[in-house]
Amino acid sequence: MLVAIIVAVLAAVIVIVAVAAALALRARRETPSVGRAKGVSELSTVGVGSSPFERRSKAQAAREGDVTVSSSEPGAASKKPSDELGRRFAGLAAAAVAIFGALSAKLWSMQIAGSEAYAQAAEENLYTTVKTPAPRGCIYDTNGEALVVNRPSQTVVADPEVAAAAKEAGTTRAVAAMKKAAQEHPGAILAVGNAPTALLTIAEQIENGLRPALVIGVPVGFVNVVESKERLFAVCEKHGVPAIAAMGRKGGSNVAAAICNALIYSAAEMLDPSARGWK
Repeated sequence: MLVAIIVAVLAAVIVIVAVAAALALRARRETPSVGRAKGVSELSTVGVGSSPFERRSKAQAAREGDVTVSSSEPGAASKKPSDELGRRFAGLAAAAVAIFGALSAKLWSMQIAGSEAYAQAAEENLYTTVKTPAPRGCIYDTNGEALVVNRPSQTVVADPEVAAAAKEAGTTRAVAAMKKAAQEHPGAILAVGNAPTALLTIAEQIENGLRPALVIGVPVGFVNVVESKERLFAVCEKHGVPAIAAMGRKGGSNVAAAICNALIYSAAEMLDPSARGWK
């Protein structure tokens, strides 16, 4: 903003100087011409002096360059080359006024009148969202069977809407993620292995009518870990919601994943490794 104002002031100064120069050239062009007379016919200072010794001849005065005013010929005042030059300068001054006026108007519209729109456009150009897939290698057992494969899945915590909702509400992403999961998947299995606040949110949602198929609560740590597990287990028991909780401070995301895998194998009657083709 300050740079734009300085540039506008400088442009205005240049325009004023150009206009002043044009006016000066015009006034000079309109001034009557005064030249040296080749012949003296009406007025002459030759021979005028205070004493006879100061009188000079006309020829001597002409040689010494005395200035006289001559009106013997109507066209004695000849056209000077500076007149044409003055007109050119006047044209250049007008062009300069037009150019700098247009630049000043454009600077005003960009920096002052439309500053908010340009600032928003510049802010949008700072960030670009690029979605890059991150495939991982597969894991196989001794029989060559795939234990871990790549498949797309939704990460609620990394959802931009979850981040925006958490920022607006002044809570953690775990809390916002559990609220969104409860809305979009009310009958799903909810497994938490890292965030005690997520367990407290699930307990709150169950109190408000949420009925998930199963809740697995095994966060690890110190702050609110024990309290969140006890709160979740009490609420699930009260409302008849199945729950698995590791009481105390132990747990973790790996424990939650192991519980989910065990439940899947149990549902498929594949808890025995031989049932999965192991030898």
